Amino acid sequence: MGSDNADAQQSTDLICQNFGDFQEVLMNMRKIDDRIIYALNAVIPTESFASPTDPLGTEQCKKLSNELTESQKQRQQTIRHCVDFAAKRVQDLRAYPENGEVAKNLRREQNSLRMMQSELNVEEVLQDRATKILHDRCKFFLKASESRY
Repeated sequence: MGSDNADAQQSTDLICQNFGDFQEVLMNMRKIDDRIIYALNAVIPTESFASPTDPLGTEQCKKLSNELTESQKQRQQTIRHCVDFAAKRVQDLRAYPENGEVAKNLRREQNSLRMMQSELNVEEVLQDRATKILHDRCKFFLKASESRY
């Protein structure tokens, strides 16, 4: 089990070394947020056609909510890890400012760090949007299920 964590850490570190790879991984991880409206339309009837006691609607809302929450948590962890990783690389490169090649790499790493930090803001906006959409479509079902418990 410890080996699995080490492998996952190493894999994440590889993603963090190249901003293009980092963006591609985030794009793939964000697919659930991008498809939330489609997923809701496919499995949740609109309020006018649904019964608040419909167990399928309640179950589907809870399932989508759990999937969305887990996906958002994983993305947040990945972004924060990469920001920390890039910040450490910048700090390490600052130890050798007199070397011209290191200075060039330092500027590149600083730029990469800034872009990764900006992804935290993007992530916040995307999470708010997806959560609001989910809440707006599922409030009818979740209120009914809460009152039954």
